[in-house]
Amino acid sequence: IMIKHVVSQAVKLGVISSENREIYEYGLSNLLYSTIVWSIFLILSILFKLLPSAIFFLIIHIPLRIYAGGLHFSTRFRCFISSLFIFAIVLYLPMNYAASDICRVINFLMIPCFLIVWLFSPVEDSRKPLNSSELSHHRKNSRLICMCSIILYLAFYFLSAFSVSYFIGTGIIVVTFQLLFGRI
Repeated sequence: IMIKHVVSQAVKLGVISSENREIYEYGLSNLLYSTIVWSIFLILSILFKLLPSAIFFLIIHIPLRIYAGGLHFSTRFRCFISSLFIFAIVLYLPMNYAASDICRVINFLMIPCFLIVWLFSPVEDSRKPLNSSELSHHRKNSRLICMCSIILYLAFYFLSAFSVSYFIGTGIIVVTFQLLFGRI
Protein backbone atom coordinates (compact mmCIF):
# COMPACT_ATOMS: atom_id res chain seq x y z
CA ILE A 1 0.00 0.00 0.00
CA MET A 2 2.85 2.36 0.90
CA ILE A 3 4.62 1.61 -2.39
CA LYS A 4 1.47 2.28 -4.43
CA HIS A 5 1.09 5.61 -2.60
CA VAL A 6 4.72 6.61 -3.28
CA VAL A 7 4.39 5.72 -6.96
CA SER A 8 1.04 7.55 -7.22
CA GLN A 9 2.65 10.66 -5.76
CA ALA A 10 5.54 10.37 -8.22
CA VAL A 11 3.04 10.12 -11.11
CA LYS A 12 1.12 13.18 -9.81
CA LEU A 13 4.33 15.17 -9.54
CA GLY A 14 5.32 14.14 -13.06
CA VAL A 15 8.48 12.38 -11.89
CA ILE A 16 7.40 9.17 -13.64
CA SER A 17 4.86 8.50 -16.35
CA SER A 18 1.65 6.64 -15.56
CA GLU A 19 2.55 4.02 -18.21
CA ASN A 20 5.53 2.98 -16.06
CA ARG A 21 3.55 2.77 -12.81
CA GLU A 22 3.61 -1.05 -12.61
CA ILE A 23 7.34 -1.19 -13.32
CA TYR A 24 8.09 1.24 -10.49
CA GLU A 25 5.74 -0.55 -8.09
CA TYR A 26 7.42 -3.86 -8.89
CA GLY A 27 10.92 -2.39 -8.57
CA LEU A 28 10.20 -0.60 -5.29
CA SER A 29 8.50 -3.71 -3.91
CA ASN A 30 11.58 -5.80 -4.72
CA LEU A 31 13.88 -3.15 -3.26
CA LEU A 32 11.90 -3.04 -0.01
CA TYR A 33 11.77 -6.83 0.24
CA SER A 34 15.51 -7.18 -0.44
CA THR A 35 16.31 -4.48 2.11
CA ILE A 36 14.33 -6.35 4.76
CA VAL A 37 15.94 -9.72 3.97
CA TRP A 38 19.51 -8.40 3.87
CA SER A 39 18.93 -6.29 7.00
CA ILE A 40 17.93 -9.42 8.90
CA PHE A 41 21.13 -11.12 7.71
CA LEU A 42 23.21 -8.14 8.84
CA ILE A 43 21.45 -7.95 12.21
CA LEU A 44 22.05 -11.66 12.77
CA SER A 45 25.69 -11.31 11.77
CA ILE A 46 26.06 -8.44 14.28
CA LEU A 47 24.46 -10.55 17.03
CA PHE A 48 26.86 -13.40 16.27
CA LYS A 49 29.84 -11.01 16.01
CA LEU A 50 30.45 -11.91 12.36
CA LEU A 51 29.57 -8.61 10.66
CA PRO A 52 32.87 -7.66 9.00
CA SER A 53 33.28 -11.06 7.35
CA ALA A 54 29.56 -11.49 6.62
CA ILE A 55 29.65 -8.31 4.54
CA PHE A 56 31.89 -10.21 2.11
CA PHE A 57 29.09 -12.76 1.69
CA LEU A 58 26.77 -9.95 0.57
CA ILE A 59 29.39 -8.35 -1.68
CA ILE A 60 29.79 -11.67 -3.52
CA HIS A 61 26.30 -13.11 -3.29
CA ILE A 62 24.19 -10.14 -4.37
CA PRO A 63 25.82 -9.29 -7.73
CA LEU A 64 26.49 -12.93 -8.61
CA ARG A 65 22.87 -13.84 -7.82
CA ILE A 66 21.57 -10.92 -9.88
CA TYR A 67 23.47 -12.01 -12.99
CA ALA A 68 23.53 -15.81 -12.58
CA GLY A 69 19.87 -16.07 -11.59
CA GLY A 70 18.60 -19.34 -10.22
CA LEU A 71 15.82 -20.69 -8.11
CA HIS A 72 12.84 -18.38 -7.65
CA PHE A 73 9.97 -19.26 -5.34
CA SER A 74 6.36 -18.59 -6.23
CA THR A 75 5.77 -16.40 -3.17
CA ARG A 76 7.83 -13.86 -1.26
CA PHE A 77 7.12 -15.74 1.96
CA ARG A 78 8.75 -18.92 0.62
CA CYS A 79 11.69 -16.87 -0.61
CA PHE A 80 11.96 -15.20 2.80
CA ILE A 81 11.92 -18.53 4.65
CA SER A 82 14.52 -20.06 2.32
CA SER A 83 16.71 -16.97 2.71
CA LEU A 84 16.54 -17.26 6.50
CA PHE A 85 17.42 -20.94 6.24
CA ILE A 86 20.44 -20.14 4.07
CA PHE A 87 21.54 -17.37 6.44
CA ALA A 88 21.22 -19.71 9.42
CA ILE A 89 23.52 -22.26 7.78
CA VAL A 90 26.00 -19.63 6.55
CA LEU A 91 26.22 -18.07 10.04
CA TYR A 92 26.10 -21.36 11.96
CA LEU A 93 29.09 -23.06 10.37
CA PRO A 94 31.86 -20.60 11.34
CA MET A 95 30.50 -20.40 14.88
CA ASN A 96 30.86 -24.16 15.30
CA TYR A 97 33.75 -25.16 13.07
CA ALA A 98 37.13 -23.64 12.33
CA ALA A 99 36.91 -21.45 9.24
CA SER A 100 40.23 -22.86 8.02
CA ASP A 101 38.77 -26.39 8.08
CA ILE A 102 35.63 -25.30 6.24
CA CYS A 103 37.75 -23.50 3.64
CA ARG A 104 39.67 -26.71 2.92
CA VAL A 105 36.33 -28.24 1.90
CA ILE A 106 35.35 -25.09 -0.03
CA ASN A 107 38.64 -25.30 -1.97
CA PHE A 108 37.44 -28.50 -3.63
CA LEU A 109 34.13 -26.86 -4.58
CA MET A 110 35.49 -23.75 -6.31
CA ILE A 111 36.25 -25.37 -9.70
CA PRO A 112 32.90 -27.19 -9.92
CA CYS A 113 31.12 -23.98 -8.84
CA PHE A 114 32.91 -21.98 -11.50
CA LEU A 115 32.09 -24.57 -14.17
CA ILE A 116 28.41 -24.62 -13.17
CA VAL A 117 28.19 -20.82 -13.31
CA TRP A 118 30.11 -20.81 -16.62
CA LEU A 119 27.92 -23.46 -18.24
CA PHE A 120 24.46 -22.75 -16.84
CA SER A 121 24.11 -19.07 -16.07
CA PRO A 122 21.95 -17.20 -16.36
CA VAL A 123 18.89 -19.08 -15.13
CA GLU A 124 15.90 -16.92 -15.89
CA ASP A 125 12.85 -16.29 -13.78
CA SER A 126 9.89 -17.60 -15.80
CA ARG A 127 7.99 -14.45 -14.81
CA LYS A 128 10.64 -12.23 -16.41
CA PRO A 129 12.32 -13.90 -19.37
CA LEU A 130 15.46 -12.29 -20.77
CA ASN A 131 15.92 -11.37 -24.42
CA SER A 132 19.06 -12.54 -26.26
CA SER A 133 20.97 -9.34 -25.49
CA GLU A 134 20.13 -9.58 -21.78
CA LEU A 135 21.06 -13.27 -21.73
CA SER A 136 24.46 -12.48 -23.22
CA HIS A 137 25.00 -9.57 -20.80
CA HIS A 138 24.01 -11.64 -17.73
CA ARG A 139 26.12 -14.61 -18.85
CA LYS A 140 29.22 -12.45 -19.35
CA ASN A 141 28.77 -10.63 -16.03
CA SER A 142 28.03 -13.79 -14.00
CA ARG A 143 31.17 -15.42 -15.37
CA LEU A 144 33.29 -12.35 -14.66
CA ILE A 145 31.89 -11.89 -11.13
CA CYS A 146 32.37 -15.59 -10.36
CA MET A 147 35.95 -15.56 -11.65
CA CYS A 148 36.82 -12.41 -9.66
CA SER A 149 35.11 -13.83 -6.57
CA ILE A 150 37.17 -17.01 -6.74
CA ILE A 151 40.36 -14.99 -7.12
CA LEU A 152 39.34 -12.90 -4.11
CA TYR A 153 38.52 -16.09 -2.17
CA LEU A 154 41.96 -17.54 -2.96
CA ALA A 155 43.75 -14.28 -2.08
CA PHE A 156 42.17 -14.19 1.39
CA TYR A 157 42.74 -17.93 1.78
CA PHE A 158 46.47 -17.64 1.03
CA LEU A 159 46.65 -14.65 3.39
CA SER A 160 45.16 -16.98 6.05
CA ALA A 161 42.11 -14.73 6.42
CA PHE A 162 39.91 -17.82 6.61
CA SER A 163 36.89 -16.09 8.08
CA VAL A 164 36.71 -13.76 5.08
CA SER A 165 37.48 -16.61 2.66
CA TYR A 166 34.68 -18.66 4.19
CA PHE A 167 32.04 -15.97 3.56
CA ILE A 168 33.29 -15.31 0.02
CA GLY A 169 33.29 -19.04 -0.71
CA THR A 170 29.83 -19.59 0.71
CA GLY A 171 28.55 -16.66 -1.35
CA ILE A 172 29.73 -18.46 -4.49
CA ILE A 173 28.47 -21.87 -3.35
CA VAL A 174 25.01 -20.61 -2.37
CA VAL A 175 24.51 -18.94 -5.76
CA THR A 176 25.74 -22.10 -7.50
CA PHE A 177 23.15 -24.21 -5.67
CA GLN A 178 20.43 -21.64 -6.39
CA LEU A 179 21.45 -21.77 -10.05
CA LEU A 180 21.35 -25.58 -10.11
CA PHE A 181 17.98 -25.77 -8.34
CA GLY A 182 16.65 -23.14 -10.72
CA ARG A 183 17.63 -25.40 -13.64
CA ILE A 184 15.71 -28.38 -12.25
